[in-house]
Amino acid sequence: MSGRPRAIVVGGLHTDIFFQNSRELVAADRATIADTIRIAGGGKSVNIARMMATLLPSETVAMVGRTTHDPFGLWKPPLDSLEEASVITRYIKVSPFQGMFPGIAILQVDTNGNNASCLCQGIDNEFLEEDITSLEKLFVRVGKNKGLYITSLEAPLQTVIAGKNMASKYGLKIMVEPGGLSNVRQVKEKLLGQDIFLLKPNEHEAEMLSGVPIRSFQSARKAADILLALGVGHILITAGKKGAYFFSGQVAKHIPIPVIHTQSQEVDSTGCGDQVLGTLGALLLQGKSLERAVEQSIYAATLQFYKKGVQPITSAELSSLA
Repeated sequence: MSGRPRAIVVGGLHTDIFFQNSRELVAADRATIADTIRIAGGGKSVNIARMMATLLPSETVAMVGRTTHDPFGLWKPPLDSLEEASVITRYIKVSPFQGMFPGIAILQVDTNGNNASCLCQGIDNEFLEEDITSLEKLFVRVGKNKGLYITSLEAPLQTVIAGKNMASKYGLKIMVEPGGLSNVRQVKEKLLGQDIFLLKPNEHEAEMLSGVPIRSFQSARKAADILLALGVGHILITAGKKGAYFFSGQVAKHIPIPVIHTQSQEVDSTGCGDQVLGTLGALLLQGKSLERAVEQSIYAATLQFYKKGVQPITSAELSSLA
């Protein structure tokens, strides 16, 4: 059964090229790369849309972005992965190829699950404000459905701001994943404010935005106070093995990662932060309280850590949380 659109996710569509080293994030020889290479659809917003859609009825989540029909088919993996998850893709602009390639990310993963990446944004840089403002009817529909607007910063900032303004106009709940953060001053002055329901940075992004190095719950709280003073409603700082720190006007809470009993030999941090926001958005649409949704989203991200690559957590896996 198809659902009605209740979430708009905005950002870049990337093709991820992975290879895994035996021990450390260092250069690998050609034979190692040939044996371990994987290609998949990616981009933070693509991951979030897939992860949210996996937990919701078909065609509840709409992805907005831009790509191009390049001659090597690099545009297909992210589109295919979205469609497999029953994400609405008809609002993605697919342009004829004119020399600019889709976004491509090279990711290297070690056996401890750590990753390093290099991103070429390609046609993401041509994702324009008008690509958002031309979709006003979609925003009206999602607003009537009391839905969400979720964006990463893997898109031009002016385009992200245009989407945020449209979402605010029609009453969508706005959540920001600052992955792709570059122009900190502009983000603080023009994006973050009272219409942002939730901001989900990792430790590094929270430090960039606040100027406070995140080393503990106390320093996370100092950083959050600075960001809350901008008008943001809630701050969720993800902190890897330390779990997460959640703050709002009335709440200051450390959420440790749960103990996971698994037979999996795989560990990979790729997509864990995206899983947090994808799960959080889905649970809010299901009517869960924000604090409960935050706790379950950290559980989902921990499950994601024990999967190779990005494999969205299912409702059945999430229900195993006591």
